[in-house]
Amino acid sequence: MKNVGIPILLVVMMTMAFPAPTFARLGETKAECQERYDNLGSELSFDSISMLLAGVYEWSEEDSLSHPLLPILKGASNLAYDYQGWCIKVAFVDGKAVKIAYLKYIGGHYTSYRETQGQPIEPYEVLAILDGEAGGGTWEKSSSGESVFYNTNGSLARLIAKRKTLLITTPDVKAFVAEQQKKAEQRKMDEQQKMKEALPKF
Repeated sequence: MKNVGIPILLVVMMTMAFPAPTFARLGETKAECQERYDNLGSELSFDSISMLLAGVYEWSEEDSLSHPLLPILKGASNLAYDYQGWCIKVAFVDGKAVKIAYLKYIGGHYTSYRETQGQPIEPYEVLAILDGEAGGGTWEKSSSGESVFYNTNGSLARLIAKRKTLLITTPDVKAFVAEQQKKAEQRKMDEQQKMKEALPKF
């Protein structure tokens, strides 16, 4: 895998030329995100009203990741923050941020993303975000040449939706998803058992 580090002088020059806002951090709490963005964030959910407002009637995983009005992690607490031209969607598990999606847009609020279809995230912006999300580790780019980055601390970053969304996850997400699937299967089994017990005796 190819290291994505670049000379310190170049980083400084790019930061001066293109100052980037301070983004969220994996592992932060809702209170810390609220302080960072000076707002509580907007709750996101997969309920029918939210889907209707988002203009999405059948959604795929990429829809939910790249649309500003849809959650990024089912079963978690999902919030969207409007911050200096970015929509930052954060999924919290046990009170900590475990998954973050960065989307750029044009307009006065991230809801304008639907009309503008978002904006591609520039390479220097990707580097700035990854630098802030290093979490004590080091990012390396996938040798496949795709827009995938691995961190030595176990985190993963991917550029998706035609480079319009940068998604970053911690290793905790995989365990959380597995647990959610296990609970869903148990609920299904319980419901089937109740249906069997409710059957009349023919």
